[in-house]
Amino acid sequence: MFRSAKNHRIYLIGMAVVGVVIAIYLLGLPGGFLLDDSVNLRGLVRLAEEKNLAALGAFLFANPSGDLGRIIPMLSFALQAQAWPGSPESFKFVNILLHGLNAGLFYLLVERLLRRQRDFGDFGRQVVAGGAALIWALHPLNVSTVLYVVQRMTEMSAFFMLIGLLLYVVGRQVREDGGRHGLPLMVLGVVGGCIFGAACKENALLLPLVVISIEFTVFSNFQRSKEWYFWFISVVLFPLFLVFGYIAWNFSIWILPGYEIRNFSLAERLMTECRVIWTYLGNFIFPVPSSLGLYHDDYPISRAWLLPMTTLPAALALMASLLIAVFTRKRFPGFALAILWYLGSQCLESGAIPLELYFEHRNYFPMLGLLLGLAWELASFIKNKKYRWGSVDGRWPLGTFLLGWFSLLLAVLLVELKTWANPDVLSEVWANEHPSSIRAQSYFAARLVNGGFIDAAISRYEELQKVEPGFALLLAGIDCRMGKIYPREETFATLERLNSIHFSRVPLGGIEQFVDFAEVGRCMPMASQLIDVAAPALLENAAFSSRHFHVHVLRGRLRFSQRRFAEADVDFLAALQLRSDVEVALLRVKTAFFSGNTPRAMRLLQEAEQINSTKKISRHTYALDIENWRNLLNKNSTSELNGN
Repeated sequence: MFRSAKNHRIYLIGMAVVGVVIAIYLLGLPGGFLLDDSVNLRGLVRLAEEKNLAALGAFLFANPSGDLGRIIPMLSFALQAQAWPGSPESFKFVNILLHGLNAGLFYLLVERLLRRQRDFGDFGRQVVAGGAALIWALHPLNVSTVLYVVQRMTEMSAFFMLIGLLLYVVGRQVREDGGRHGLPLMVLGVVGGCIFGAACKENALLLPLVVISIEFTVFSNFQRSKEWYFWFISVVLFPLFLVFGYIAWNFSIWILPGYEIRNFSLAERLMTECRVIWTYLGNFIFPVPSSLGLYHDDYPISRAWLLPMTTLPAALALMASLLIAVFTRKRFPGFALAILWYLGSQCLESGAIPLELYFEHRNYFPMLGLLLGLAWELASFIKNKKYRWGSVDGRWPLGTFLLGWFSLLLAVLLVELKTWANPDVLSEVWANEHPSSIRAQSYFAARLVNGGFIDAAISRYEELQKVEPGFALLLAGIDCRMGKIYPREETFATLERLNSIHFSRVPLGGIEQFVDFAEVGRCMPMASQLIDVAAPALLENAAFSSRHFHVHVLRGRLRFSQRRFAEADVDFLAALQLRSDVEVALLRVKTAFFSGNTPRAMRLLQEAEQINSTKKISRHTYALDIENWRNLLNKNSTSELNGN
C-alpha cells in the first residue's frame, strides 16, 4: 500500500512538472519562423499540394541540416505540412509539448539516480528531482531551442537520449540488485538511444560518453563483472571508437574543406570555443535578456592565445576543470558528473567540426548534466547533514539562494517568452542588442519591410550592403516590390565585390528571391541584370565553392523562366558536374521538353533515371516523377507522330 502511494506520488510530481512547463511556455506563442526554418521546411509547400509519397520522400531526404538525414523530426514536420507557412504557432506548440515531455523524463532520470543516496528520504528525493527538472525546463537558455521551430531536432534527439539513459539506469540498478534483465535493458538503452537519437540529430552519438560519465561517478563504487566489461567495451566504447574514428578518417576530406566557407581557421575555432563554453556557463548561472537570443554571429573570434586576453585562461580553466572532475569523481561524484557530462556532450558541436561558433541550443542536452550533478550534491548535502556549522542551520541560506536563483531564471524566462511571442519586438530587441550582427540587422530590416516601414528598411539595407554586398540584392528586392523596373546604378559596383567576400548566405538568398520573382513574371529585366553580375562573381569566389552548385541551379532556373533554354541547360549541366542530383537532371528534361526537343528530353530522362538508380534510399522519392515524365514524353512523341 505504502509502495503504491510512493509510486503514485512520483508520477503525480512528474505530471505536475510537465504541466507547469507547458503552461508557462505557451506564453511564447504565436511568434514566427526564424533563420533556418525556411531552408529546412520549404519543401512542405510541395507536400501540402501534392500529398503523395514522391513529395514526402523529397521532403524527408532533402534535409540539409545533417549527414544522417534527421528523418524522425522531418517526418514530424511533414505531418504538419498544411500549417506551413501560415501557422508558426502550430509548429511551436508541438515543440513546447516535446519540451514538457523531456522535463518529465529528466525528472524520472534524476529521481532514479538519487535512489543511490540510500538514506535520503523518498519525498526529499522527489522534491529535489522535481526542482532540478523545473530549473532545467524553465531556464531561459532553452527558449531559443523550444521556440525555434527546426530545433525540434535537438528536442527529439534529447527525448530519445533521455529514454535511453532511463533504460540504462534502471537496467544498471536491476543488475546491481542481481536481476537477470538488467544487462538487456542497459544494452537497449544505449543502443536505442544512440540510433533513434541520431535519427533526430547527430549529437546522440555521444550518448556513450554520457554513460561513461555516469559509470565512473555515481556508479563508481559498483563491482564490475565480466558481463559488465563485455557490455562496456562492445556497447559503450566501440560506438565511440567508430564515431571518432570516422571523423579522424574523413578529417581531410570532410572537416578541413568546411573551413573554406568560414572566416576562422580550425585553430581559431578551437580557441574561440574555449571562451564560448565559459560564456554558456556564465549565462547558465546568471542569465540576462541582453545576453540571450538566436543571433550571435558577432561573437569575437580568438585569433591567438592572447587575442583576446581571455582565450588562454579559458582554455586552461577548461583543462583544470576536467582534471579536477577526474580526480574528485569518487569524493564529489555529482560535481564530477556535471563537468564530464557537460563537456562530453559539447565536444561535437563545440569541437573541430566547422560549424558556426555560438548557438544556445547546443546547451539543451549538456545542461541536463549540470542540473543532475547539482541535484546529486544537494541530496548528499542534506542526507549527510553537512548543513550544520556549529549551531547554524545552513539549510535556510541555501534554500534562500536556490529560491532566489529560480526566481531570477523564471523572471528572465517570462521576459524572453513575451519578447519571442512578438516577432516585430523580437527583431528590434536583437538589432539593438547586437549592432554588429549581420543576421540580427537583416532580420530587423526584413520585419520592417513586412510591417510596411519601407524607408527605414531601405536605410538599414543601405548600411548593411557596405559591410556585406549581398544585401544590395535584398535592397533591390524592395525596389522590385515598389514597381521599379531597373536596378540602381551603384548596385552593380556593389555586387562585383561578391568575388572576394567571406562566405555568406545573404547573396544566395538575394539571388533566390529574384529567381522566385522571375518565375512568376515579376521584375524580369532587373532579375536578369542583377544575376548576370552576381552569379559570375560568386562562381569566381573560392569561399563559395561549396555553393557553386546552387548558383548554377538558380541561374539556370532564371534563364528557364526567360525561355533562354540553351543557356539554362548549360547551367544545369554545370551543376550536375559538381553534384549528381536527380532534381537537376529532371530540370534538364524539363528544359529540353519546353524547348520542343522531345527526343533529347527522352535521352536526358534516361540519364536522370541512371542517376536515380545510384541513390540508396532517395531513389524511391523520384521514381514517380520519372514515371510521370516518361508518360508525358511518350504521349507527346505519339502525338507528334500522329501529327506527321
